[in-house]
Amino acid sequence: MDKKNEKLNVEVFDYSTIPKSMQEHGRFCLWKLVMKLDKIKPDKIPYQLNGKRANATNSQHYSSFEETVETFASGGYADIGIGCFEPLRLVYVDDCVVNRKLDERGQDIVDTLDSYTEFSPSENGIHIFILADGFAYDSERYYINNRNTHVEVYAPDDVTGKFLTLTGKAIYDADICERNSELQVVLDKYMKRSDADTASPIVDAPSSFLSDESVYTKASKSKPAEKFNALLNGKIPEGKSSSEADMALAEILDFWCGGNTEQMDRLFRRSGLMRDKWDRIQSGSTYGMITLTKAVKKCTAFYSPMIATAGEDFNSIFSKLTEFNLLENRRY
Repeated sequence: MDKKNEKLNVEVFDYSTIPKSMQEHGRFCLWKLVMKLDKIKPDKIPYQLNGKRANATNSQHYSSFEETVETFASGGYADIGIGCFEPLRLVYVDDCVVNRKLDERGQDIVDTLDSYTEFSPSENGIHIFILADGFAYDSERYYINNRNTHVEVYAPDDVTGKFLTLTGKAIYDADICERNSELQVVLDKYMKRSDADTASPIVDAPSSFLSDESVYTKASKSKPAEKFNALLNGKIPEGKSSSEADMALAEILDFWCGGNTEQMDRLFRRSGLMRDKWDRIQSGSTYGMITLTKAVKKCTAFYSPMIATAGEDFNSIFSKLTEFNLLENRRY
């Protein structure tokens, strides 16, 4: 069906419209509407195929497309959902369908992203599915959900931890495509925060008290040592994405480096998580620097020695200082 703004055809529910690449590489779940006492409207709650509630951010709680559709057909669930894991992204445009036609805003975003698009469950909005492998979402600069433009972006590193509902009611029946640069265009046009919103908060980061080697030594003996060592060796935690692993290591380094992004960057580059994506240019910065800056802004405590000793933090220098004996020095 042509994506141009002609009268939209709301088809009978049919999952065959979902692109094959999305069926093959996506991770799927079921969901129910669950009413909570403190809310007026029911929540969409994700479920595993075994009937247990799913953690929306844990890829192990999702299953293949075929298995999920088969379980859904047996009844008991409202619909099918898909997890937001690399490289998938979703752009949700609400209130953009009028008399079964896309308004100017909705049409502009569809034309820009040019990828598989379907109606939202309410049919008042649309879901646009794209691939954007390694795209670092700078939530300090861009809204995740802009209530003014009625546009929301779902990304693997989204702190809201949402899954995506599917309808199979295709508006633009196409494959899901790689759209990194096009997503950036949409963010700049519809999701950019004002200058006041992007003003950097004051972070009381003391900068580093430690040498690079001292950071490794202390972190390797700290409470989260097992986690740190695994990340340092490039091991991604089960159910987590590579972006989440990057952030986890950045947050540990942030604590020990006192918010010193130069040292954090230097140490990250020596880890097993380092890859080309780290230096990818994005949003006027790089994926790596965006990740480190986020970590610093999230940190509420930094390493600070009770009594700073050169021997503990700068061993090579301290060892030389201890060789001096002031009583034998002619200058004293």
